[in-house]
Amino acid sequence: MRSPIRIFILLIGILAGGAIAHAREPLVVYRICCGMGSTIEDGNTPVFALYSDGLVIFQTAPDRFLSAQLDEAERQALFDDIATEELLILGDHYETPMVFDAATYILDVWYNGRRKSVSVYYMPDAERRPGHVPAAFLHAHDMIGNFAPAAAPYTPEWIDLRVWPLNERLASVVSGDQPPIQWPDVWPPLTTAEGPDSPRGRRLLLPGADRVELERFLNSRRAGQLVASSGSLWLIEVSPRVVFPRDELWRR
Repeated sequence: MRSPIRIFILLIGILAGGAIAHAREPLVVYRICCGMGSTIEDGNTPVFALYSDGLVIFQTAPDRFLSAQLDEAERQALFDDIATEELLILGDHYETPMVFDAATYILDVWYNGRRKSVSVYYMPDAERRPGHVPAAFLHAHDMIGNFAPAAAPYTPEWIDLRVWPLNERLASVVSGDQPPIQWPDVWPPLTTAEGPDSPRGRRLLLPGADRVELERFLNSRRAGQLVASSGSLWLIEVSPRVVFPRDELWRR
């Protein structure tokens, strides 16, 4: 039988753990999917994210992210400017007719514990007619695009590297007779990458602080050169992806 003191400590631990788990929740996440201007083609890495603790992360150039810390009043003002009443009553998806080579812009807003997601297929610089693109969505896009606080480079806790195992036949097709480069043993073996074999590849999470070193290794490869790890040959994408806090809430 547990003593009252042990039960009290257990309850305190549970409450504290719950507080930590929910200390940073996303309020606004803006992503670009399958477009020429998209950093991440599958839309998993946002170009902007605002969190409940005032953290804001935003993209200023391909593979360059900054972050700032807002106080409560600043965070609420920014959220209110983006998540207008008009935005919250929009439908799920809109698209401009007869537009090619555009991208799908996805805006996620968490309001009163519920997620509102609106996606629009369009070209922001060329197609801004409210008849095709809701005015509330254009307003949110402009608020995000014009957001420019004092900020510092963002170092993510994790980076996401996509890898694909190759059998001997495919390895020969990709690299020919070119010998592979060895995967550094300072990182976990590529065989520990998560997920099924699919066009999106398996997901290997590495410390965000290692991003520069990892990119240096990736850039050292010759064209078509594979990577050897744990007796297998692997194809690795060109650069790692930044993992945003709580990305499991929108990652596909």
